[in-house]
Amino acid sequence: MLLTQVDQAIDRTEKRVSQVSTNLQNLYKGVKEGLNETQGAIERAEWMIQQIDESPAIELYPAEGPLLAVEATWEKDGDGDPSGILYLTDQRILFEQKEEIATKKFLFITTASEKVQKLLLEAPAREVEDIKHSEEGRGFWACAVMTFWS
Repeated sequence: MLLTQVDQAIDRTEKRVSQVSTNLQNLYKGVKEGLNETQGAIERAEWMIQQIDESPAIELYPAEGPLLAVEATWEKDGDGDPSGILYLTDQRILFEQKEEIATKKFLFITTASEKVQKLLLEAPAREVEDIKHSEEGRGFWACAVMTFWS
């Protein structure tokens, strides 16, 4: 009888320990996810600042704050569309072409190239009337369609 009571007490204690362990894991799971999210946001912000710092084409205004930067392709006419970085600041939208362009080819092999880095779009953010998500375009790329006030 004493052995049965000890076994039951051990079982109850193991269940409590297991429950406490599960509760702690669930508590810190949310903290870990939040930290991972914060780390990702910091890495994206560092990348954006690095791109702006390295750019000879972008000069931020004294009180201008960068908000977002993404790699993008400007689908203008469908052939030789420029690739680069689309920036959003609290004052402007900028698109900087930033890519290696082939200057010489032999058959289909590039034998010489040059880095092209220039500002192709600079518009005050207040002039953007609308931004829509679109699935149109080449392949499976989604894009944003911006409409500017005329």
